[in-house]
Amino acid sequence: PANAVAEVILANKDLDEENGMGVRENGSSADRLLDLHEVGGGGGDYGRMHVLTDADSTIEFYHEDVSDTHEFRLTGYWAGTLTLSDHDAGQESNAFSGSGGETNAELFAFELDPGCFTISVTQLVFTLSEIAAMSDGDWGGIEIIVDNDDSGDVDGGESTKVGGDGVVNTVAGTVTFSTAITVSAATSYILRADFSTLTQCDSVTISLTTENITTTALKTGTTTSVTHAEAGAIQNLVAHWKLDTGSGTNAVDSTGNADGTLVNGPVWVDD
Repeated sequence: PANAVAEVILANKDLDEENGMGVRENGSSADRLLDLHEVGGGGGDYGRMHVLTDADSTIEFYHEDVSDTHEFRLTGYWAGTLTLSDHDAGQESNAFSGSGGETNAELFAFELDPGCFTISVTQLVFTLSEIAAMSDGDWGGIEIIVDNDDSGDVDGGESTKVGGDGVVNTVAGTVTFSTAITVSAATSYILRADFSTLTQCDSVTISLTTENITTTALKTGTTTSVTHAEAGAIQNLVAHWKLDTGSGTNAVDSTGNADGTLVNGPVWVDD
């Protein structure tokens, strides 16, 4: 990497001679030698130095017994590791309360830890599965909020939004955030959304894996999936028919086949 601070480990592998050596910015006259003991003297010392690379990603190595220096070009770097895990407070519980709609329903909690690095996540995609009777239009205000106090809830004053606006696609089974998220310390997040209309048939399972996190860093870790189901919802429902057309014990057949008769004393109820 150009114009970056590089950490260089120097080692003396000489069996019987102490050596002074160092690294410096290319073209610099700095003379900072590390005296490293020889292996035979019980040392075999290692030393660590930091140096700024130039525009060509080059640094200079020098030795006390050599008049000229050696140039080294850095061709890569360790990108760090981003760890995905469950929120310290645990995963969210069912956010559908049976009220027919939700505002700021907290759907999924997770943590990202960059270790000692600052890591950029350019895209983050949640997976939606076991979707029953829900379409894109049911969702709104999809956002990721930073849980500053790590409580597992979005408390008063917690309003930092990251990742931009979430885009739902129930056909593809995804909620996508495409605005870069900078992670410089272990941080807890909560996915939340609004639902204007929820019926007893509505349910969805949400999950997040490292495969759906886009970053140049290495990735590791897992999270626990969570299912949200409106009260009375039948999970994994394939289809349903709302019996709301008829009177008495008669059900009108709108398909043109044959009318049916309801038995065991049913009563029509307007919903």
